[in-house]
Amino acid sequence: PQNQQYYQQGGPQNQQYYQQGGPQNQQYYQQGGSQNQQYYQGGSQNGPCYQQQRPTKEAEWLNQKKEAFVSRASNMFSEILPILKSPAKHVRDLANQNTMAVGLEFMLARMILAVLWVLVLIFSVKSSLGSYSQYVKLPWIQGIVLAIVFTIGADFLWALFLKLFAGAFGGHVTFNGTVTVVGCSGLFDSLTMAIAVIFGLFSPVVSIVIFCCGAFIRLYMEFGSFFTYAQMDDDRKSYAYLVARVLFGLVFSLIGGILAGSMVESFINMIL
Repeated sequence: PQNQQYYQQGGPQNQQYYQQGGPQNQQYYQQGGSQNQQYYQGGSQNGPCYQQQRPTKEAEWLNQKKEAFVSRASNMFSEILPILKSPAKHVRDLANQNTMAVGLEFMLARMILAVLWVLVLIFSVKSSLGSYSQYVKLPWIQGIVLAIVFTIGADFLWALFLKLFAGAFGGHVTFNGTVTVVGCSGLFDSLTMAIAVIFGLFSPVVSIVIFCCGAFIRLYMEFGSFFTYAQMDDDRKSYAYLVARVLFGLVFSLIGGILAGSMVESFINMIL
């Protein structure tokens, strides 16, 4: 009665059973069944104790990343309405916190929309080619790389230019602050880009026009945000922004031209 052991194997269910018991120590193990189940129970007079499998490190890592993504996305969406209502003052307040978190989140969202827009345009071109599309290798990878470079890559470079030239003109700004200004101002660009993605399914030309309009709206809103954020003479703010924009346009046009030229050349070589 204090120590019993019993073992059985076989039967239509292919079951295995082991029991070691007694009033002070009971254990139960079973493997088999139609579902090939495994079960372990250890217990005592106070009740059974169940041993559960702990999640793997990979599962814990994925769960942490999922929670972080949900938290950041909710934080970004909570800032959309305040920025739309007060694009200058609210962005200034965010920039004065000297953290790039919100601006970086908007930059990433804009990058994702740009990648989606490029993929939609390439898909539209492929559909217009019809049966000839099988003879043309479209630049999917090159398009994605360009979308990333021309969005988050350009945004970080532009934020750096704003920081450098504001300081050169005697102003006081931080890199985290300029990242916030650039990223939050990109919200207006992102909204028009989302519309451009939809129109890209029907008319690539109209989609490109909407995208360009969004870029101009973004520049206007960005200047207003920078003007309220930068701590410097008002006249110097205007010249600092103008010089930074002109030089940035020259530098980035050179970089973008090289990348776009290599992509066009490889695309022509694919066709020929």
